[in-house]
Formats: sequence, structure tokens, C-alpha cells
Amino acid sequence: MYSAWADSFNAQMYEKYAQAYPIYRETGKKLVELADIRPGMSVVDLACGTGIVTERIASALEGTGSVIAIDLSATMLLTSIEGTKDAGQHGRYIGKERFCDA
Repeated sequence: MYSAWADSFNAQMYEKYAQAYPIYRETGKKLVELADIRPGMSVVDLACGTGIVTERIASALEGTGSVIAIDLSATMLLTSIEGTKDAGQHGRYIGKERFCDA
């Protein structure tokens, strides 16, 4: 059974762990390197969670190209949107119920 509270709690806890433990950011950095993401590319971040890798992708694009972040959890997606906006980056976000440009 879906619970908005559980979804929100999970997103908050995931983001807290991601900020506390460097392995999350290091893994994201390695994924972007392995994918050889460069400026001008269009990239999909499937199951983007709170946007740890999305932020790395957007940074690698250097303001050109596009990133599309997709996640089933609306709360995870909102956290991702907030993180990329704070970093001055923009993208397209796709959730279970709607599309959103940020």
C-alpha cells in the first residue's frame, strides 16, 4: 500500500545518507565518467532518486545538452529538482503522474 508519508520519509533518509557518506557522490562521479558524458549530449537518468547522479550529469553537460530525470517517487523527484535548481542547473523531470521542467 502506498503511503505519501513513507515516500517522504524514504526520500529524506536517502538524501541524508547520500550527503553523509561520500560513496554516493563518488559512485555518481564514476558513473558519469564511465558513460563518457560530454557537453551537448542528451542523457536520461532513470530511477534518479534524489538527484545525486542527475547533478553530476548536468555538471558534465556544462550548460549544453539536456538531462531527463525519471523516478516513480514524486518526493525523490522533488528533492532532485530542488538540488539541481540550487546548483543553477535545469532539466526535465518525469514522474509517475506528470512532466515537469525545472
